[in-house]
Parts: sequence; C-alpha cells; structure tokens
Amino acid sequence: SNMTSSSNVSPSTPLSIIPIHHHLSQLLSQSQSSQTRLFIGLCGFPSSGKSTLANLLQHGDHIHGRALKCIPMDGFHLYKSQLDSKSLSRRGAHFTFDSRKLYEKLAGIKSWQSEGLFPSFEHGVGDPVQDDIKVDKYHNVIIVEGLYMAYASGGEYWRKIQEEILHETWFIDVSLNESLERLKERHMRTWNMSEPEALKKIERNDEINAKLVLTTKCNADYLVSSKSVDDWYIRENPLRKRRKHDQNQDNNKE
Repeated sequence: SNMTSSSNVSPSTPLSIIPIHHHLSQLLSQSQSSQTRLFIGLCGFPSSGKSTLANLLQHGDHIHGRALKCIPMDGFHLYKSQLDSKSLSRRGAHFTFDSRKLYEKLAGIKSWQSEGLFPSFEHGVGDPVQDDIKVDKYHNVIIVEGLYMAYASGGEYWRKIQEEILHETWFIDVSLNESLERLKERHMRTWNMSEPEALKKIERNDEINAKLVLTTKCNADYLVSSKSVDDWYIRENPLRKRRKHDQNQDNNKE
C-alpha cells in the first residue's frame, strides 16, 4: 500500500485488490438504482474453484444471497444420448455444450424482474436436470459459472453471450498446473481411478479444454483469487484486451 500520486499512475496499472463482497455490493446497488439485471460470467480452469465461489456468494453469511442467483453452465451440457462416441470422450469441450440454448435462456431473463427456469447438472447421472433452478424477479445479479464464460470466438452464440448478455467477466486466477493437480485428485476420488487413469483422462480431454480456457483469460474484466476457502478478492485484469463496456466503441471503429 505505497502511496503514489495519481498523476504518475498509468491506466494499465492494476487497481487495488478488493474483497469480492465489496465489489458485489457495488454491482447490486448499481443494478437496483438503474433497474437493470446484471449478468456476471465466472470462468476459469476445471477445478479452479468456480462452483465453490458461486456457492459461497449465494449461500454465504453476508447480505448478497437474496438478490443474487448462480446459474451453472454445466446445465447446458448436451445429453450423453445426443453425443457420438468421439464427442462423448471429449465431454466438457465447448462443442459438447448447447451454447445456443444457454444464450436464448439468458436473453429470456434479461429484462428487469423477469423470471425463468434453468437446468442444473446431476453429476451422478452425468446429464442436465431441466427446470431445476428458478430465477425470481428479485434476483438482480445473475452469476453464470462455467469454463467458457469468457469464450468469444467459439461460434456465434458464445460471442453473443459476451456481447449481449454479460456485464462483466471474472476469471479465477489459479495456475493451470494447480487446477489440473486438483482435478487429478477429484477424478481419483469421484471415479475411483488410479493416478495413471486420472492422468490419462486429463491428457486426453481436460487439459485440451483447459488450454482453450487459458486463451480466454485476456477477455476477462477481472481476476479473482482466494486467500482461504471463504476469503476471496478481485482486481482488474492487467492482461485484459478490452473491457466489456468498450465493445460498442470498438465495433464502431472497425
């Protein structure tokens, strides 16, 4: 916390790191005062802590719970029955999600105080459960959580989600190696795999997906990191190519 006179701080200097609850409180106030539902894309590598953070924000001890709703991108997995064996072996890749349905469902609740039903994902069964999550009219801030929530080049609908739905995107700032290490432990625990089996699964699928997710980090507005399980912080992304709110100007220039 060294004091710098504002004149010599360049625009690219990352701003201070603040507790995530403070940032979210500002968004909730902004939403209420402008009567605009705000959508946040929460993204990061597999096993980087996306659902942990989403659960904390939705069910934590602070005031956000009632006005905040989390929607998992995983509810938009294509059903196993819709995939051929090659796609099934790559499940979790961007093309194994129904990005059009995700876009259309989010567009359907863009207007202030609108309501809608969203699918969840049943990990035991490995398929979505339709209409399992209810967005109520008092949910002013919606967090959409998943691998590809900063992905803008994977076809029309991923891009439309970025440009038309999300107010800002947060990327969980954990190293790729640490995430894959956690994922290996999770595969071994969840699927009762040996370490070599878990590593093979990661090499054939998860790591390919994670490397694509890494290329989307520069699209995120903010980086999020944790000091402990329930102590999370947010800062502007120094790698960011352009802010969400600059896109309209950018489009005019092109």
